[in-house]
Amino acid sequence: MTSPRADEGAARLERIVEHVLDAPIVAVTVLEDRAVVTRRGRAPSARGQLRLVLPEVTPLLVDKSLRVTCEGAEILDVRCVRTSAPWRAELADAARSEAATRRAEVARARRAHEAAMCAADVARGALEAHEELRRAELAALAEAAARGETAEGAAAALDAQDEIARAALRERVSADALVKERARAIMDLEQLALRAAQREGQDAARLELDCVRERDGQVTIEYMVPAAAWRPYHRAQLAERQLAWEPGACIWQSTQEDWSDVVLTLSAERPSLGVAPPEVRDDLLDVRSRSSHVEVAAREQEIEQVGARVSDGRSAPVVMGVDDGGLGLALRPVGRWSVRSDGRPHRVSLPRVDCDAETSLLAVPLRSPVCHVRARFVHHGDTPILSGPVDLLRSSGFVGRGEIDFLAAGESAELGFGSEPEIRVHREQHEEHEDPSLLSGSSVKTVRVILRLSNLGAQAREVTVCDRVPVSEIEQVSINIAPAGAYVLEDEGRPGEEHVPQITARTIDPNGIVTWIVPLAPRGRAAVTLQYRVKSQRGVSGL
Repeated sequence: MTSPRADEGAARLERIVEHVLDAPIVAVTVLEDRAVVTRRGRAPSARGQLRLVLPEVTPLLVDKSLRVTCEGAEILDVRCVRTSAPWRAELADAARSEAATRRAEVARARRAHEAAMCAADVARGALEAHEELRRAELAALAEAAARGETAEGAAAALDAQDEIARAALRERVSADALVKERARAIMDLEQLALRAAQREGQDAARLELDCVRERDGQVTIEYMVPAAAWRPYHRAQLAERQLAWEPGACIWQSTQEDWSDVVLTLSAERPSLGVAPPEVRDDLLDVRSRSSHVEVAAREQEIEQVGARVSDGRSAPVVMGVDDGGLGLALRPVGRWSVRSDGRPHRVSLPRVDCDAETSLLAVPLRSPVCHVRARFVHHGDTPILSGPVDLLRSSGFVGRGEIDFLAAGESAELGFGSEPEIRVHREQHEEHEDPSLLSGSSVKTVRVILRLSNLGAQAREVTVCDRVPVSEIEQVSINIAPAGAYVLEDEGRPGEEHVPQITARTIDPNGIVTWIVPLAPRGRAAVTLQYRVKSQRGVSGL
């Protein structure tokens, strides 16, 4: 038996009429790994207590981030109601059929992959058996030769075994390639099957807003959703001495809501980092005995520069975060944009910035056999340039893709805009080792480097050539660089050969980078040389 107050409340709830609220997405703030969606609309002209229903929202929204403001009304309650909807007539048949088809394709691909793995094991075993048989036959021939016996037809038998081994090796390589191909096919089919399964069991969600309205007003709804991200992606076009810098970004989203004609804000705030400070732990020091032996190894040391990023291509690709220099920027693309919920990258652009560029030709034959076009510029924009990839264009079109680090307003940076085909560079290196002396025990290695440049064009060029000498970090190894004119190219005395001028003026920085400014006449040639000695004391190994 219920109380009169409970009966009155139940009756009041039954009298509440649901009104459909039309509140499309008007603005989205995209963060590093999530997004904040803003919807706006006007409620129906009704008074008193009523329930506003937004029928279709993404079921991925974070409930605790839901925030609603309504002008001229008092908010009583707001909630997200989720329902599983595999029975919806417009989705059930097609979604279930597609999901079943995808699952069957994955099963067939897995069976084919297992068959390919079995074939690869058989081919591997056959090759090992042939190799073992060949080793046994060679051992038998060696034993017979030691006894002085002659083996007639041994050469033909070995040739036949070699042919069988080559066929087995080809079969093994083909089997391994087939295994990798079918493994990739399984990965692709599993992605398609996962998407089909998501569509098969797609959830539905709606927002319910209970309020007491006194007058008409605007309703604003905000909530946070995962499965959205953005990263900087720029575009730079070089024309003569002008660099047109077009900052931009790529946006990915699979929030199950299309953002159509919305105002975008790209935020560099990182709420995923949390608010707790890191813990400081003890730093333990170990003690070990001293040894007279020194193990030395040459290593590559990357020199960090502002606005430039160098990748060796050997590290595993990673998805970098948004580096904004700790400023917490909020970038707003001009106009309105549409981003579909398809998980694909969508490019948006920011206001363009024009910069004065200083172009030059740079050759580093130790790392690359071509001559590159380098552009140095100063960023004149009001906001910094964020770290990210850059599409590089010249008057001829797209020339490549580079990367740039965080660049504040007023800072300078440099970018490479492809190679210059009219310049040829060739590098030679010769090493001479001297035996350690009996008295000092020191070993000496003399290194001579020759760099030759050719200009195939009809206009004079000036090329900056860079090479390097090693820099010692220990006192047991010393590097002695010969004077600029110590190593002179000898005239080979070939008939009709043109004399190649040798440039000796150079600079050497503390990092061991040697730089020459080489002028090249039209269709002319030039050369530079470098000589240094590496002296290591007794007990040093590894050089």
